[in-house]
Amino acid sequence: MGIYRAQSGRSQPSSTGFIPLKAAWMRSLIQPPKGRSIVAIDYAQQEFLLAGLISQDVNMIQAYEAGDPYLHTAKLAGAIPWEGTREDYPELRDLFKSTTLGIQYGMGAKGLMTKVENDTGQKKTEEECQALIDMFYKTYPSYYNWTQEVWGQYMQNGYLQLPCGWTMWGDNKNRKSVANFPIQGFGSSIMRVAVSLAQDRGLKVIFTLHDALYIECPTNEVCESLNGLWECMDEAVRHYFKDTNMEQFANCRMDPTIWGPDWNDKVSIMTDLGKVTPYSVYIDPRAEKEYHQFKKYFKFNEERALKNLL
Repeated sequence: MGIYRAQSGRSQPSSTGFIPLKAAWMRSLIQPPKGRSIVAIDYAQQEFLLAGLISQDVNMIQAYEAGDPYLHTAKLAGAIPWEGTREDYPELRDLFKSTTLGIQYGMGAKGLMTKVENDTGQKKTEEECQALIDMFYKTYPSYYNWTQEVWGQYMQNGYLQLPCGWTMWGDNKNRKSVANFPIQGFGSSIMRVAVSLAQDRGLKVIFTLHDALYIECPTNEVCESLNGLWECMDEAVRHYFKDTNMEQFANCRMDPTIWGPDWNDKVSIMTDLGKVTPYSVYIDPRAEKEYHQFKKYFKFNEERALKNLL
């Protein structure tokens, strides 16, 4: 699993042997045997929320609580009217999504030009991208001030430390990399707490992937297992904000996914996270065409799956 392999403390499995890091269609090959299901919960837009909580930027927290932080950012910046919806302004919303993600990774105007075009197909000049960056920082001034303080703290102290104790020492001269460490690393600290809580609860954790946690359970215990996993992941988000003025805002949305051979893709079930429709096979939405192209070459080997299970 490559535990702590990334500089930020994240797990970083080798892409040569870890299916979820290969082509998206290959995730359909991860399939439990009959009588078992895989349950996954993904933290939704967690890094945006963490940026707001760590920097104590009230505007960022309110944008997250609005449900669509990218649309809300565009509204705060004055690019979209307050009554505007995602359906009314899809191109502007996507532009601000690409800008937000690029800035969180420390991109400058040139890097953002490429990202915006790759993400949205929109061609922007370097000056236009710089204007977007300036607009973002003006919208979230506390976050901007915090990003400046991070570099100064790193230079002065010679290290940055995550709440779990994982430390990046002062030999990194890449300012973008340093700026990215606290938030990505904070997410990795939260994920380790979530894994520990899930295991203590008796849930069978099979792997993590970025901001998502995957477990396997008996199909007849899916609702109980998903609800239990949700409670663990919810508690994990609050773990490092206990007894702080940010604790009340540490409410991260989560997206559940369930699949296994016992489901028929038509029956929905009610969970603590709302209505969920399990899949018989998980097909990444980005790779439906490739899945249907390759699926004829693969056959599920139940005997081998049961042997691996035992």
